[in-house]
Amino acid sequence: MAHSSTRGATSTRTVTSSPLSDKHALRQHHRCVPGTGDRVVRLLTPEAQRPRALLTTASVGAMLRATCVGAGARCTCPVQPTDAHHEEAVRGCHVTMPAPARGRGLRDNAAMGEPTASGPTARTQPPHGRSGPTTTYVLRAELDGAAPAVWRQLAVSPGLHLDELHVVLQAAFGWDDYHLHRFSSDPDDPWGQPAYLCPFEIAEGDTGVPAELVRAGEVLTDAGERLRYIYDYGDDWRVTLTLEAIETHEESAPPAACRDGHGAEPPEDCGGVPAYEVIVGAQDPSHPDHAELLAEFRRWFSAEDDPARIRLTPFDADTVNARLADLDLGSPPRPREVPVAVADLLAGVGGHPVRRRLLRLLAEAAIDAPVTINPDAAADMMRPYQWLLERVGEDGIKLTKAGYLPPAHVEAAMHDLDLWEEWIGAGNREDLTIPVLDLRESAQQLGLLRKYRGRLLRTKRGGAAASDSVALYQLLAERMPPARRGTAEHRAGTVLLLALAAGVDDTDDADALVTEALIAEGWRHTDGTPLDMWTIRAVQRPTMGVLQRIGALERDRASPGDLTPTSRARPFAHATLATTPHSTDTGETS
Repeated sequence: MAHSSTRGATSTRTVTSSPLSDKHALRQHHRCVPGTGDRVVRLLTPEAQRPRALLTTASVGAMLRATCVGAGARCTCPVQPTDAHHEEAVRGCHVTMPAPARGRGLRDNAAMGEPTASGPTARTQPPHGRSGPTTTYVLRAELDGAAPAVWRQLAVSPGLHLDELHVVLQAAFGWDDYHLHRFSSDPDDPWGQPAYLCPFEIAEGDTGVPAELVRAGEVLTDAGERLRYIYDYGDDWRVTLTLEAIETHEESAPPAACRDGHGAEPPEDCGGVPAYEVIVGAQDPSHPDHAELLAEFRRWFSAEDDPARIRLTPFDADTVNARLADLDLGSPPRPREVPVAVADLLAGVGGHPVRRRLLRLLAEAAIDAPVTINPDAAADMMRPYQWLLERVGEDGIKLTKAGYLPPAHVEAAMHDLDLWEEWIGAGNREDLTIPVLDLRESAQQLGLLRKYRGRLLRTKRGGAAASDSVALYQLLAERMPPARRGTAEHRAGTVLLLALAAGVDDTDDADALVTEALIAEGWRHTDGTPLDMWTIRAVQRPTMGVLQRIGALERDRASPGDLTPTSRARPFAHATLATTPHSTDTGETS
């Protein structure tokens, strides 16, 4: 019987050690941690879920995320060795998160694009099949081992990717996509090769191809061919997909439809086919083995237990088709290269429905298109940062003992950059003058400035771009979002930039997308409560602050508390996400 998740369980800060040591045992344990949706799990006890699902009001870097390696290896824990929590975090940690690619670069092997030429995720090329729009596949999807038979007849486009076929099967059998899954072209062994894997298994380094890169028409080419599918490695639902016929596609036909079927929907987490058969027989007085199966059911539970409490939904083609109609099928063109930040985001949300919306935004963002920079617009947009870089100069600025800009520089910034409309007060203490404080701190986060021995100094790249607004524009675009990779702020900034690059012109829509993406990845408050509007805005603040400062966002005159995109937002957001021509790049930049 499966022990994996139900959605919506909250996270905990508990970090404890585990007796599990070998890799296979660790991976199997990860798959059975409650409350994770069977996605990437790194803490090794059922009580300690979703290491990244913690938000703090201070530094996210101080969170107790189990990202250390075992004894004798280099510690990758974000908690610094001087932190009181570090020793505890190390003791409870035996695995490491997938190593982030260095630099901005592109990554295409972990979540989005073409796998690398070798290694555990190397692509085994499927046969070149019928992936065009002129045909329809008639598939029989039958649950292995069930008696009487449980099957669905589906008409699908061969152009569907296997990750889309996965959600079609979930709808067809009434499952909720709580667990891991995979496909295999081995007709005899669903665990055989070639295997087409869900995002978690790709991140784990399992041998196979990302399911999202392979179309049904590539792995099924002729009538009679079979594809194997497994869902929930605990309950072990095994489905054999047989290509019954290839028909001419009708233009009005949906990308997936259910034509026929038999057998009630197998309940989630019921125990697999053996338990399903017991439940079906125990509920049906006309079943020839009803008495025996009812007794078996009560041996499992209690002598007075009523099997009818487990709801069995009879097969109904109209119900299945209504579910299929709600699916967002038919993917947009998928770029072979994506920025590392977007690849991280897509890997993080896993198979959640928000993933497909993010992919559509990625297509609409046209990140393969060349970046064009208007020099006049760049000069106007970069003025605040150029002013600050020039003010710091080659010699730097001596900071106050508390680490702030001296009053003279704060007053100059308020005057020269016309910041009085944004703030009230004397405008001479940086800690009390938020527009200046945000400008200086964002310049540090973007790598333009640094603190050293009580002085504020230019970085090498910041100094080189100080007098060149186009170069500074490019540098800012490269360094966005202004937050440490892997933090909630970085994730939120990435979603916001993707939305703006795709032309989303309402920040409320962007807020909703950020909310759904962060929830899909498992972020919660440290007390386990769901994210609220204030938190969503707070984690977007570093990115929104830069965008507002360069004129890509402006105050809504009708609602001064809101920001709206300007005509500068989309070109700049596109520049932050635009790819380079290095198609084999896996994250390292030259």
